Amino acid sequence: MGRELFADERVYRETIERVDAVLRALSGWSLLNELMANEDRSKIDETRIAQPAIFSMQVALAALWRSWGMEPTAVVGHSVGEVAAAYIAGALTLEDAVQVVFHRSRLQQRMAGKGAMLAVGLGNGNAAHLLAGKELFVSVAAVNSLRSMTLTGDANALREIETVLNEQGVFCRFLQVDVPYHSPMMEPLRQELVDVCAALILSQQRRPCSPP
Repeated sequence: MGRELFADERVYRETIERVDAVLRALSGWSLLNELMANEDRSKIDETRIAQPAIFSMQVALAALWRSWGMEPTAVVGHSVGEVAAAYIAGALTLEDAVQVVFHRSRLQQRMAGKGAMLAVGLGNGNAAHLLAGKELFVSVAAVNSLRSMTLTGDANALREIETVLNEQGVFCRFLQVDVPYHSPMMEPLRQELVDVCAALILSQQRRPCSPP
């Protein structure tokens, strides 16, 4: 889908190219090359690549919609979408937003192989029994709907939950990630990310924000 939009929609393409230029200066690798890579050599499953890719598509879609005359009255985001929302709302410049995404994904990459995420076909109120006795190892990453949520944390503990759900005939599926996003296991990364963001906040205070 992203490749088709890149080929067919000028505004979308130009936004991706802007993100690529800023990110390349920080990271030394090309977002465009990663987005266009064949599946056999794609690194899109690596969080350091996936997170900036998701961000770039989010802001490029917003730019495309704006070019069609669609202006948001409110913007909300989850996870890396929070950074995209801050940029779209004018709270961050593109350069600062890309910095947040770059450093966030760079730090998250350190946790690769240390956890997992499990999509579950239950609502938040019906999942307490799954976490009983596993609160130190598994937590709720996101409540996606009344009947859908995502658990995150230790992979072995999540496999035990998977076994229980399979026996009960309840939908569950591991996501294609090996990072325990949105879990207490990410806590060791906090301070370095806070330090990076604090510098950006000071930068923002020295200049007025305006919609991009």
